[in-house]
Amino acid sequence: MLRLTDLEVVQMAIPSPTPRSAPYTYATWLSKAMAGEHGCLYAGWFKSHFSVQGKRDINLDAWTAEHTAMVHDCAAEFRAEGYEVYLEGQNTLRVRGQGGAVLGGKPDLVAVMDETAVVVECKTGNPRTSDSLQVRLYMYLLSEWSTHPARECRRILGEVRYKPDRGEPLRLPHAAADLMRRYMQVFLSPVPPLATPSFQECRFCELAGGVCMESIEEEPEAVVVGWF
Repeated sequence: MLRLTDLEVVQMAIPSPTPRSAPYTYATWLSKAMAGEHGCLYAGWFKSHFSVQGKRDINLDAWTAEHTAMVHDCAAEFRAEGYEVYLEGQNTLRVRGQGGAVLGGKPDLVAVMDETAVVVECKTGNPRTSDSLQVRLYMYLLSEWSTHPARECRRILGEVRYKPDRGEPLRLPHAAADLMRRYMQVFLSPVPPLATPSFQECRFCELAGGVCMESIEEEPEAVVVGWF
């Protein structure tokens, strides 16, 4: 098992990881682990302890433009209803634990009116379980620890907005925190979890191609059987 004291980086295909001064975990990493979409918890642990510049397999420019347009359209809708709207950078959440570790996140949009706040994430892809969990994490952080104006609202609601052809907006109840704490403990532990590599995950993982010694970069061939 790899530890912080004996980590070796070999055959680097991307810039060397930089140790963080203190563990830093993003809400997006937690939500994917909680949803089972990232089965290999080692990747989340490693990124929490090291800053990694990884590969990107999507057209980032096109995604950014499409996502930005969705956020601005959503903001216009809430403003028309009388809400005060806070966008992305205004919603930066950073919660520091007693040991110095940080949980961070940045909701796309937070709309506030009277004693109600709505946390909104805009998604350009197909609906995933982690989408709603990500919003639930933001709701919890806003209600418990944040200095955001929404902190004073009695009701904090959540909503995931998808493209019109991807599904209807989803309203969410308030979140429970037990599952979040469980995965936070895994990501922030000084001892890494075992890597559980698979081609399905490794081909999109920032650690593949040099950082993770156990990554699987080729799809396993199908086994030929004679019973069909």
